[in-house]
Amino acid sequence: MKLPRTEYENRVRSIRSRMTFRGLNALLIYSQPGGAAKRLEAGNIEYVAGFSSKAASLIIIPLDGDPTLIVAPGFGGGKINLAKEESWIKDVRGTPSQFWGADYVGDAEKTLEGIELINSKIGIVGTPLMSRNLYERFFKIFPNLEDDTGLIEELRHVKSPLEIELIRKANELADIGIGVFFDAIKPGIKQNEAVLEAEYEMKRRGAQEAQIIMSGGRPWYWDTERGDLEFKRGDMIGVEFNATWKDYVGQLVRSCVIGKASAKQKRLDEVIQEAYKKMIEAVKPDATAEQVNQAGMKVVKNAGYPYPYGGMRNGHGMGLCMAEGFDLTPGDKTELKSGTYVEVHPNISSWDICVEEASLGVTGDAALVTETGCEILNFYQRQLEI
Repeated sequence: MKLPRTEYENRVRSIRSRMTFRGLNALLIYSQPGGAAKRLEAGNIEYVAGFSSKAASLIIIPLDGDPTLIVAPGFGGGKINLAKEESWIKDVRGTPSQFWGADYVGDAEKTLEGIELINSKIGIVGTPLMSRNLYERFFKIFPNLEDDTGLIEELRHVKSPLEIELIRKANELADIGIGVFFDAIKPGIKQNEAVLEAEYEMKRRGAQEAQIIMSGGRPWYWDTERGDLEFKRGDMIGVEFNATWKDYVGQLVRSCVIGKASAKQKRLDEVIQEAYKKMIEAVKPDATAEQVNQAGMKVVKNAGYPYPYGGMRNGHGMGLCMAEGFDLTPGDKTELKSGTYVEVHPNISSWDICVEEASLGVTGDAALVTETGCEILNFYQRQLEI
């Protein structure tokens, strides 16, 4: 159990309050990590059970009585044993014949039959993460099932004092990692060498995971590690550092030039720093994600850079997942609240800048919304030329 039991019990109490309001007798919580980890629902098992799994899992919360955690048993039932060790939930189950994934529908059916709730009104969250076959099976077996995706997300949007402590530590680790990385990148050094030094230091200090996404070199693209990339003088590097501490993610984004920056690179950096400043000023209670985005993109447009452009957001919610809940993009009406955790990272990316110039203007920090504005959680200094 990564957090005190009382933290999880408070979360279940709040979930049950929302269940009562919606007239639910039980709630099924499905979550699946991996490629779906950008979605808020992907962190629901960690949030409710305190158990981190590389496979899909399911929690059953009755309105009264103890919750049940259903996991993929894994080799020799090892995953069930791990769940029993990590989670505060005592009733841990998983179909023995299933190795990679439990029979979530079958096990849920047996559990709800045992407490005489199978024909009652049941809610389910996490359906966007399901395969079509799994989705259809759930709604076939449970006659009074309704999709309540969003119920837990409403709670996770605002962080508790304990969550904020973990978030601060995660961002401290991300700061350390990016500092080591920038110290290591020199002409002739390969990316995997610099990444290795940074990841080692973050993990030596306790990070569960470290993920680095970056751009640079030719051919230019924004992606995860490119071990064959050799840094060269004049390269403009955009890099995102993610560090995980007790399941919570810290993140910061910076761009730099190895050696002396060109006039175009300096101009790019000046504009993105001004856009960042305006966005941070816009982060406050009741502001929408769209409004924060617009504050920065107005600067970008006025400077003559193309906007909008596809495929890139200018920030997002954070927490148990690297990006969760909302995006700083046009059309996202999510309202920020005191206690919301958000990454603000405006970027200037277009075909001619990224591909022809091999440059990306990007900068960003994690921020916690306060009663009057926001608190920046990263401290690594911005420096264009290194």
